[in-house]
Amino acid sequence: MSNFKKYIHIFSIAIFICFFSACAGKKIIIDCYSAPKEYKKIEGLRSDFNSAKKFKFLSIAIYPKIESQIRGRDIITLEKLLISDVKEKITELNFITLEPIFETSPNRLNLQIIDYQYRSTNNETSNEIECNLVVNFVIRRGATEYYAKSYSAKENRYAKSKQGLPGKDLLLKEMSKQCAASFVKDISPLKTKQLRELKSLPGDIEYVIDYAIIRNYEGAIEAMEKYTGKKDMNFYYNLAVFYEALAGEKENLTLLEKANKNYILAMENGGAKNDLVISSKARFDIFFNLFSKVESQKNDNKELEEHHKEVLY
Repeated sequence: MSNFKKYIHIFSIAIFICFFSACAGKKIIIDCYSAPKEYKKIEGLRSDFNSAKKFKFLSIAIYPKIESQIRGRDIITLEKLLISDVKEKITELNFITLEPIFETSPNRLNLQIIDYQYRSTNNETSNEIECNLVVNFVIRRGATEYYAKSYSAKENRYAKSKQGLPGKDLLLKEMSKQCAASFVKDISPLKTKQLRELKSLPGDIEYVIDYAIIRNYEGAIEAMEKYTGKKDMNFYYNLAVFYEALAGEKENLTLLEKANKNYILAMENGGAKNDLVISSKARFDIFFNLFSKVESQKNDNKELEEHHKEVLY
């Protein structure tokens, strides 16, 4: 083979590899839920509101005052931040309903700041801030301590000059959010994001991948549902991912059911032996189960919320 033919051969292979590399391996970020680590404990907090009906609500009341042996302006600031951040995180999905009256709630949450330190070194050779916070979260059901766990947060910041360091209030906010998020993540599903890798598609429908990358999932789904060409594992897998992404964005159970249907079709068309399809289906199953559980619990909690409105108003 002449050098010219060798160069043509190598160039052709390079074009072939680049073409398929461009089509395959593209990824999108989808909205989904994280699984609570301590759900088995929290599940036991579900209560009957009306024994005549077949549902159990899940609720909690937060004691508005935080216990602390440490006093000072920083602690007063942290108390307000922690209560606000815990409420915000718990109500993100409304999986757990917040009770408005602490004294009448069956499940009560108490917070205690058990350690707080703030150290600032500002001199010619060092500009450094170190601070840490430890908060104990205790859930009681009646007089029984049902759940107790401490969560900590640390912030270490360095700068060449004092002006480059963040203010104390900003660091307090960061540590409060860390503790609150860690606690709620253990007891409730939370919104999170995951990567999904897409597979290559035939040239006449390859453009839908670009739709998905710019989060035009509806356009991608519409084009694929109208497609009359060959539908293989890659087709059903990508369509499942698009439905999953749209479901996470709109928080829609029907769309998740369509995603599940297409994941099954992908598995039936060779996906059961494909590592990417298997791993994505496994992560989807977790999301699907969590989403279904959240929707079911939210529906169970609705009557309790209506009862609260009647009592308060």
